[in-house]
Amino acid sequence: MNATSRARAPSTRVRSNGAPLVEPQKFQPRNFILREALRLAEDHGVSQQDVLERLGAERASLLKIGGMLPASASMEAIEIAAELSGQSDFGLQLGTITDERILGSIMVFLAHCTSLAQVCGEVSNYMHVLYAGVSYGAPSDGRDAAVQFDVLARTTCPLPHYTTSMLVLPVRLFRQILGPSWSPAAVHMAHARLAPMSRYTEVFGCGVTFDAPTNAINIAPADWRRPVDIKSTRVQEVVNDLLDVAEAAQVATEDSLLDRIKEIITTLLPTGDASARRVAELLDMPMRSMQRGIAERGTTFTDLRRKVDSRLKADTQ
Repeated sequence: MNATSRARAPSTRVRSNGAPLVEPQKFQPRNFILREALRLAEDHGVSQQDVLERLGAERASLLKIGGMLPASASMEAIEIAAELSGQSDFGLQLGTITDERILGSIMVFLAHCTSLAQVCGEVSNYMHVLYAGVSYGAPSDGRDAAVQFDVLARTTCPLPHYTTSMLVLPVRLFRQILGPSWSPAAVHMAHARLAPMSRYTEVFGCGVTFDAPTNAINIAPADWRRPVDIKSTRVQEVVNDLLDVAEAAQVATEDSLLDRIKEIITTLLPTGDASARRVAELLDMPMRSMQRGIAERGTTFTDLRRKVDSRLKADTQ
């Protein structure tokens, strides 16, 4: 399968009112780029284990959902994946296929922005919260139209492919706002050119200089200050997707609560002590919180216990 044409549409189900609801997805921004890089490497015949063995880290520690890993380890793993894949444009490919929702909750802050300058300011302010070890710098006064990317983490090797991907991502975001045909005025990279110039031109749509003092995207002043209506752009769709994911996650959490309560009741009924207080103790949560969670799902503890009791009796007949 061609990595650049890969699409991952979220699965959907239906809310109680009949509207589609996006299933909660396991998005872990802190290592999501690494996950994408490992998948891309697999498309080029490189196993995840090959990459992680070269890195000297156990696979589980890098891929654990919700886990933390040093930013430098993730960045270096991407460079190893690029080297093993033999793809000189690995960074360009990675930036092209990575889901826009990688910005996570930052995307919600962009919904109120009215210009590219304001968008860049929001990303600059909050990027470090999602990705330790990197920064996007944008001028606060809006007069100089440039976005600079820096790696703050200490790494043991150069990061040309990682840096390239992190310059492609904002350009893609800006195209969501200003239109698919938009291109920067220029792009500057602090490393040497790795792939044919035609590939850079194809992705960025502008001139690219290498061995530059900084990694930066230059934006025409008129584009920097141009009024935009985020609600009419793809960015708003992404924001809506993120909010749907959050809602679905909440629903899933509540459904899980009922399942856990029923499991505990099933265990306790034969002992004669299947009280709400005892169940709450085993859940390690205040009884009032448990009762409130049950009520929010339109039922009661007594009703849940009655249903479990009826099921157990039916199973024994």
